[in-house]
Amino acid sequence: MSESKLPAEIEEFKNYVLDHPQVMKDVQAQHTDWQRMFEQWRRDGEYHLSHQGTNNNTQDQFAWREMMDKLSSLDLDKVEKNIAQLTKTISHIQELTHQYKGNKQSSFRRPRGF
Repeated sequence: MSESKLPAEIEEFKNYVLDHPQVMKDVQAQHTDWQRMFEQWRRDGEYHLSHQGTNNNTQDQFAWREMMDKLSSLDLDKVEKNIAQLTKTISHIQELTHQYKGNKQSSFRRPRGF
């Protein structure tokens, strides 16, 4: 029976994992999975996945990557419109607060004869 050969990219990743045992520990501890680790390795290269630190380092890297992915998919026009609407709402609230304070202060003034 002949053994099937893995694609070169898979072999390279396998060698990377063998050279960096923390990768295997992170997967076994369920901090990540093999597919995700492979995709990050393919996208960012072996130098980006520095597993010399703790599991928290790995989790921070994934959290950072997820945040950057989400930020890149934002529709900036919608964000700008929402910020403008929020700014307008805050301005209206400030105006109402100033009006309320002004009415409250004028209604509590002492009469001049006292």
